[in-house]
Amino acid sequence: MPPFPRIGRFAPLLVALLAPMTARGAEPDPLPKADGYRGIWYFNQPSGDAYKYKYSGGFATYPQQHIPIAVHSEEANTTFFVFGGRPAGENRLLMMVGAFDHDTGTVPRPTILLDKQTTDAHDNPVLALDGDGHLWVFSNAHGTGRPAFIHRSVRPFDLDAFELIDETNFSYGQPWHLGDDGFLFLHTRYRSGRRMLHWMTAADGRSWSDPLPLAAMELGHYQVSWPRGRTVGTAFNYHPEPVGLNARTNLYYVQTSDLGRSWTTAEGTPVVPPLTEPDHPSLVRDFQSEGLLVYLKDLQFDAEGRPVILFLTSRGYASGPENGPRTWQTAQWTGSSWRIRPVTTSGVTDE
Repeated sequence: MPPFPRIGRFAPLLVALLAPMTARGAEPDPLPKADGYRGIWYFNQPSGDAYKYKYSGGFATYPQQHIPIAVHSEEANTTFFVFGGRPAGENRLLMMVGAFDHDTGTVPRPTILLDKQTTDAHDNPVLALDGDGHLWVFSNAHGTGRPAFIHRSVRPFDLDAFELIDETNFSYGQPWHLGDDGFLFLHTRYRSGRRMLHWMTAADGRSWSDPLPLAAMELGHYQVSWPRGRTVGTAFNYHPEPVGLNARTNLYYVQTSDLGRSWTTAEGTPVVPPLTEPDHPSLVRDFQSEGLLVYLKDLQFDAEGRPVILFLTSRGYASGPENGPRTWQTAQWTGSSWRIRPVTTSGVTDE
């Protein structure tokens, strides 16, 4: 198998991808294939107790803020996907692209897009599919210590060769291709340690607008988003000062139907980004006053086109029963108000 494309302080990656085009004036050479599907393993924040870490394990599709990681094409009858892989015998993050052929029920050996030379699963990729069938892979960065990358498949519905579109910086990317409107790319940018929500747009994926701030409350946010037609909705929490992400709380929702030129609440009230105050019309529920943390899981739209948010609440961030119960809940917009209902609980509790 050919050697992995490597970054090595990042410049050699550009050489590896662009040299074949420069030498022959042709498209890039086919990328190497892995000999199987192996996911990255990762841990975060040692806890010094029986639970060892805040969280740990297999994280090939981590985190839930990386959306989407799979896109189905009816034309190709194939579901394309990306994940954080690793080489045999080593825990080193490889950006990988695969596909499930629904006609044959098979997957090919995954393509190794690039080697981020890190074990940090926060760098895992996300995926978009444009109207012509080209795959767009957005390889995230965790903060500003490493760059992020945007690649496009050379041929439609094909995993063999990709061209580098941009080396830049973004985290927790959520790219949505909205047909003739082009791309709306929701993502996070780190500003002095604060995780601020932004968006960019591009008609063709090659020329991107400047990043515009969407939400900038205290120490920042996490978000989950989803499209329905031309509308993209996003639900987010916030990280209050001084603790930050381990005190994440509250639930917010806004949406746009014109690539971010305007934003509204679920009921249609206009809001003007960036949103900077925790007590804001986009607030779905004030969980901070209830002493609960909020972990975002998913966002969908019901049959009437109304947003439904799946999230989890707990009493604390650390593993163990003392922070239970961990309650899964949905927040559904009814057309006039948010209806919040518990679904189930998870984890061991002391009750």
